[in-house]
Amino acid sequence: ASAALGQPIMDYAFEFEGPKMPFCPGLENAPRIVECPSHVVVHSKQLDLTLGDGGSVSAQLLTDKIPAGCKIVDANVYLAVAHDESGDLTAELALQNANGTHTGQLFANVCPGRSSIITTLDDDAVAPVGSTCPAVGGTYTTNPLGGLDGFDGQSVQGTWTLTVKDTN
Repeated sequence: ASAALGQPIMDYAFEFEGPKMPFCPGLENAPRIVECPSHVVVHSKQLDLTLGDGGSVSAQLLTDKIPAGCKIVDANVYLAVAHDESGDLTAELALQNANGTHTGQLFANVCPGRSSIITTLDDDAVAPVGSTCPAVGGTYTTNPLGGLDGFDGQSVQGTWTLTVKDTN
């Protein structure tokens, strides 16, 4: 599907990787109290949201089906936003759960003069988002903003909110 410029289409997915090591060194064969999936992908549905100058849009995903004791080892976000000026956009991701709210900035004002951001954000990547324009395809880090690394060690369970703002 497509959208008229100025009306972003947002589709985003979270990837969480479970523990790669036992919770307690030396207890490799001990039964785990919490059965955490080793890898989870949660997709939003396509969101046709209008984002005008100076406005913002948000979308939420719930991860309440994942056991509360499961911790994030690596969080990645696939994001597709069509907008007539990607240089006006900022995006942040927030997780709200029993431990409080944690927020990470994903990008701010990247690729001025371009119309889309369609990429995978992974803080294990080397190049920062916006280092190649247009930001279409490829995998980029949110560093130096550190938007995704800050979720490492947090409980997966909760309400995830992606907010995109037009700063113009």
